[in-house]
Amino acid sequence: MRIAFAAGGTAGHLYPALCAAMELRRRHAAFEALFLISRRGREREILEEHGFAYEELAVSGFGQVLSYRMLPAMAGMLGAFRRAFSLLRGKGMSALVGFGAYVSVAPAFAARLLGMRLIIHEQNAVMGRANRILARFADRICMGLPLNGEPAGTRGKCVFTGIPLRPEVREGVRREDALACLGLPKAGFTALIMGGSQGAHAINRIAMEGAETLAENKIQVIHLSGGKDYGAVHAAYARARVSAVVFPYLREMQWAYAAADLVVGRCGAMSLAEIAYAGLPSVLIPYPHATGDHQAANGRVFERNGAALLMREEEVSAGTLLECILSLGRDAVRRARMAEAAHALAVPDADRRLADVIEETIRST
Repeated sequence: MRIAFAAGGTAGHLYPALCAAMELRRRHAAFEALFLISRRGREREILEEHGFAYEELAVSGFGQVLSYRMLPAMAGMLGAFRRAFSLLRGKGMSALVGFGAYVSVAPAFAARLLGMRLIIHEQNAVMGRANRILARFADRICMGLPLNGEPAGTRGKCVFTGIPLRPEVREGVRREDALACLGLPKAGFTALIMGGSQGAHAINRIAMEGAETLAENKIQVIHLSGGKDYGAVHAAYARARVSAVVFPYLREMQWAYAAADLVVGRCGAMSLAEIAYAGLPSVLIPYPHATGDHQAANGRVFERNGAALLMREEEVSAGTLLECILSLGRDAVRRARMAEAAHALAVPDADRRLADVIEETIRST
């Protein structure tokens, strides 16, 4: 079985593809995977760590508006199509699985032209632009979250699989061990504040403004700041004497989730899948400029099910966010209800579900 995966740009696109490939490799001794990725990001390092072959495509996004900047993007897409066509044909791939973002478009069209099966995976509650383009041509559409309406021409193609999570995130970690590893006291309420793999400046700023209140109320913090704000966040907590540990980025997220009582963060689909698996209550602040406002749609899935409180960025201040954190910190019963609701949204076997769809689609050839 030879399968190509087009994924990258963010961890939210790459890790579900990686997990599906790992599950297929576990099932089939002769399984071969080829990852088609962008030239930016950390995809190369992650794939080499897990022993998967990859090829980089020189592609970039088209942006939000029509402009002269689209011309090099279109040229890059044409070059990526030619390269993907040559690779897929030369390596005898039987199917391509695309995970959204611009890097998946050219390989998907190349796969279709070669008569290969095409499966796409949409992580978000609102389908992204790349997957909207590809949906009509796909054999199957796998959903990470329930879609807010199926796109035209896709009836009968959609199947809910959930979002595959890395095995290390699914590892069981004791809270006491996690706190000790992170250097935090075992007693006390712990808030995990994060903004995705790149951090979120708005959330960082609000947290820094509220640092003194966090210290006064003995809230200890695990903060994932991203690289740009790391120094400022670390310094703000040190000045206010907050019991905090700050990371620009953390691969070992299982430790952070195990130590946390509450999550404050964005509404990226991968982060939400991890929060659900960890069974944690959350305060969600969707990124306001996400394409199609998909982060807000993701967050509403959790809000409707009682798993999270949703706050729009333009309405959030240090005062309103800290009031929310403190209120939940005092109400263990409410947190427990939210945690139970979050856990009910988890799909722990999403990697197996997605692998099943890939196998079934290939067998239907």
